[in-house]
Amino acid sequence: LVSGAEEHMRGIVYLGAGLGGYEEEVITTFMGSSRSDKTGMKVMGGAAAGLEMFMTGRYGGVSAAVEARALMGPDFDPNPVFGVILRLGLILPL
Repeated sequence: LVSGAEEHMRGIVYLGAGLGGYEEEVITTFMGSSRSDKTGMKVMGGAAAGLEMFMTGRYGGVSAAVEARALMGPDFDPNPVFGVILRLGLILPL
């Protein structure tokens, strides 16, 4: 991961997308009687965009990233659901 005595700073921009499905099932039990309700398969999707920065030197370095995400589905309120992730890390020489 890290080689040489020079310090480097790099950045990576990335995009992502996904598609999947989910099914909800509720089982209700009352007085020994049980009932199951299913929604059937529903489609959901997501998208993400992020920036990751690396600063490395002779003895390792640090990384920092920020990523924005949106998750979309037919029953989500609000739709889409937005989120942000902040990530910090250490880069160790091997």
